[in-house]
Amino acid sequence: MQPFIQLDDFLPGFGPLAIRRRIGLDSEGRPVPVTAGARMTHRSTKSSAGALLLRQEGVGAIDGSVFGVGRYVRNIGATGRLGGMVATRHDQGLPAGASALNTVAAVDWFFRPTTNLFARGMVSRSITEGSGGDGWAAHAHAGNYAPWGYIGWLQEYIGPQWEPRSGFRFTNDVIVTSPAVIMDLRPDWLPEWARSYTPGATVFLFNEASSGDFFSGFVHVRPLTFRLENGGEMALSLRPEWQRFEGPFRPIPGLVVPPGRYSFTRWIAAASYDPSANVTGSASFTIGPFYDGSLEKSQLSAKVILSSHVVGFASWERNRFRGVAGSDGSTHLLTPELRLALNPRFEVSGIWQYNTAVEASSLNARLAWEFRPLSFLYVVYNENASHDGALEPFPARRQLIIKGTWLWQP
Repeated sequence: MQPFIQLDDFLPGFGPLAIRRRIGLDSEGRPVPVTAGARMTHRSTKSSAGALLLRQEGVGAIDGSVFGVGRYVRNIGATGRLGGMVATRHDQGLPAGASALNTVAAVDWFFRPTTNLFARGMVSRSITEGSGGDGWAAHAHAGNYAPWGYIGWLQEYIGPQWEPRSGFRFTNDVIVTSPAVIMDLRPDWLPEWARSYTPGATVFLFNEASSGDFFSGFVHVRPLTFRLENGGEMALSLRPEWQRFEGPFRPIPGLVVPPGRYSFTRWIAAASYDPSANVTGSASFTIGPFYDGSLEKSQLSAKVILSSHVVGFASWERNRFRGVAGSDGSTHLLTPELRLALNPRFEVSGIWQYNTAVEASSLNARLAWEFRPLSFLYVVYNENASHDGALEPFPARRQLIIKGTWLWQP
């Protein structure tokens, strides 16, 4: 099995669970032009439904793909719902004998029998034309929120052959087990600047579904966590982690960690200020071993509200590794963002990101105009560029998208 490392330690924003859909994206998450598409939605007090039909252009020597998605949700009583979804992808122009049609169906539910207790779940089946790609996946999550805190249990199963070609999966053949307990206490000894003391622990364990063998896991322990009176937070936590993998892997280009068994514990210190303030921010620092070396991770973020029409954001992250795969070095991620709102119905925003780990930058600019109630016009410009000509995964791409939605009420 591949290791369940935190990829954002080296590549923030490129984690294995960050991307859900695959419409308009290739297998590496890069944008693919969309030829045309249509969408329909319906919503009432008892149910909601939606349908999507879309064709995206080909990539390389492969022709385009046609996607069809349907979704229906029915409210059950005042605190529950039951839903279903079908997603189909047909890849055109594949070589003779290749599997071209993939369909995934899912049934999901959510119920809240009491004010504090909830349960949600999903069961999914994939069917693929030809051999392979026929499998099951399931998800269940139950928890209880109370004045004293939260307790919950998450369980997931992804079969060896489950294949959702309209979306992404981080791996196959895995069982994920995750219990969590987070307290919300207000003892007499709390200082005046602290609203509550919130210690807790979250566990993630990964086992192979076919054999039951454990291969990865971590525990996020929060012994000292305080919510502040101004809405911020101060925390000191630790993360013991265990990994086993049979082949080498590359956390970033140029680093190859050898296979084996690894166990290490990392420490995290974090603080954030009142998120509602005109000037606010957060900071965190993580230190400790990382596989066959060590890693220091620093993160800073800030938000500045210049006026009711102008808001600026900025974040910076540095990862400094020593002895990882026998190498030393640092990576940086810089992300400034600006939002301009001429009025509540017209907004222009832009975000730029530069990642030294892969010498790549990306730009996203977006105009959103609500020209009538709940009817919108969007204009989006994307640009992704690699500043390293030898880096194949990030070729330069530019994309202009114009999208409109019209609300019709008979």
